[in-house]
Amino acid sequence: MRIFARVEIKRKIGGANLLFFFIKNMDLKTRISEYLQNELIQEPVFLIEVLVQQIRNKQKVVVILDGEPITIDDCATVSRKLGFGVDQPLRLKRQYSKNIGRNLQVELADGEALTGILQATTEENITLQPERKNKKKASEESPEMLTIAFADIKKAKILIKF
Repeated sequence: MRIFARVEIKRKIGGANLLFFFIKNMDLKTRISEYLQNELIQEPVFLIEVLVQQIRNKQKVVVILDGEPITIDDCATVSRKLGFGVDQPLRLKRQYSKNIGRNLQVELADGEALTGILQATTEENITLQPERKNKKKASEESPEMLTIAFADIKKAKILIKF
């Protein structure tokens, strides 16, 4: 049984060269395929194919999955994993709220880099549970939660674990 999970990526192409478009799509297709193959290891579904189609001035990504059985929830999970801009820095405060519980890499205005799990957000700041220094020592206490003001954040990105 095949289920099509569709995610539209709205990107204007304009008068782009067709060969450049093809090469760019192959790179996008490869990146999405590799990413999903790693992300779906623990899922009950597996990737069959990724198609990148040009429709008017937009690109459309079609993901073909297989598995026994495939549910709407499986399709929703894959769709969320492919959320547009997954490799882009967070720009809006509402993006932080949407990503609570995910790994976050934060570069502060003073140059310090922090990595941890985003625990909460407010209008003024985020709360981050930093990673333990030595992941192998289970007895090591978790570092204290950090409260970081949005004004102190130079750049923040969601970390995708492979």
